[in-house]
Amino acid sequence: MRAIQTHQPGHRRGTVRQALSRHHACGQCLIQCQLGQVACQQIHWQQADITGNALPTNLASTCVNVGNTRAYLRYVSPTQINAQVPWNVTLGSVAVRVQRGFLEIPSQSFTLTAVSPGIFTTNQTGSGPAAILHAATFEAVTPANPAVPGERLAIFATGLGAVRPAVASGAPAPSPAPTTISSALVNIGGIPAAIEFSGLAPGFVGLYQVNVIVPGGLASGNQDVQLVINGTPSNTVTLAIR
Repeated sequence: MRAIQTHQPGHRRGTVRQALSRHHACGQCLIQCQLGQVACQQIHWQQADITGNALPTNLASTCVNVGNTRAYLRYVSPTQINAQVPWNVTLGSVAVRVQRGFLEIPSQSFTLTAVSPGIFTTNQTGSGPAAILHAATFEAVTPANPAVPGERLAIFATGLGAVRPAVASGAPAPSPAPTTISSALVNIGGIPAAIEFSGLAPGFVGLYQVNVIVPGGLASGNQDVQLVINGTPSNTVTLAIR
């Protein structure tokens, strides 16, 4: 089963953080900065901003430095920035600095690790209903449209680490999609789910997708879902089961 191309879920807000986990991130992770009046306008990247097939590193005269490396920007507003951490930043403690023109916001410390998994949620908080699609219809799994045992689902996440073949920082994933070097594990209701794909979602920057088969033996209702990669667990989210 190949990766599914679909709309990208939203991200959790924060001071300077990985999209779903405070104070930790990894290369290719999506991070957010919310530091007061950062930019003078709200702007998403446009096709004209693309240079060499990569997202821009400057939008609305605003940039984010992860260590000494510019991050790739997806969105800038007066109070929030969505960015991607470049692959080539050295692991360990790193300073994240936001600049707008000659104004520099005080830096925040971040720890970069090889992986920092997080499953996106529909309410953009990192908890509650997960951003998961029915693979057959590309519709969201909801209490009104629950998953069933034996069904294929697509789970959307960030922070699953290096992929093969490698993708340039800031560039969208190609198709066929690169797969994660480390194997992913997914538990639904405490039961391991069969993994059919773990890698980058084609056409998106920094968005990972894990395709699973819902295991049998699950009770109806909301079941906890957790992803583990390279021994590191994600946030715990929920999935509606019929």
